[in-house]
Amino acid sequence: MSIANVHDEAITISAAPGASAAALIRDVARQHMAVGNADALRWLCSHPDTPEDVLLEICDHGLCLDELGHRRGPRRLLEKLADERHYPEAIISLALELYVSALEPEGAFAAFVGRHADHAWVLESLAHKEASSPEKEAAYSLVLNAHPEAARMRTIQDSCRAERRARQSNDPAEIESLYATRDPAVWRALAGNPATPNALLAELAKARDIQCARETRNLAADTLSRR
Repeated sequence: MSIANVHDEAITISAAPGASAAALIRDVARQHMAVGNADALRWLCSHPDTPEDVLLEICDHGLCLDELGHRRGPRRLLEKLADERHYPEAIISLALELYVSALEPEGAFAAFVGRHADHAWVLESLAHKEASSPEKEAAYSLVLNAHPEAARMRTIQDSCRAERRARQSNDPAEIESLYATRDPAVWRALAGNPATPNALLAELAKARDIQCARETRNLAADTLSRR
């Protein structure tokens, strides 16, 4: 059996009976690395059975970073891509996972965001998300305060917080207050909230000249129709 034949590559190997798929992939990958066969390595990087050590070895060689960066794991690979290769997708994927997952410790998020605090696109991505703990939010705020675009990102963060409240709130006073912001994202969330009063839904069903106006109108009409 030879995995290389599956990909129609020139390099083949003879495997002992009962050899595992991981062992075959490992042997093939190292042969391809030895001759610089990037096309075959790209295929192997996306193969679900490629062993972690092979993926890490390919990364260490600086090969196929785009293919490796589109993988969802293993975790050690993403960490290597983020911290050693500074690959953007890996950095954002890890930052978001560390921030929103309650299974991830606060210290790990604080250390990671601290290492990548100079990337505005990472901090902006986090502004759209809700932290899994106050400690993580505090660590994010500390890093954000030192960034020159902090004010703009705070605006994004405030809007996203208001949008989440608008989607979930059942407090009439809070809903009225959120409606008064005239934030298009908040209005869209209120339009789909079953607790939004009929009078406000009727107004939202007439929304014009704002971002996502048609979606807001349709959501409000649908919410009203289910009363």
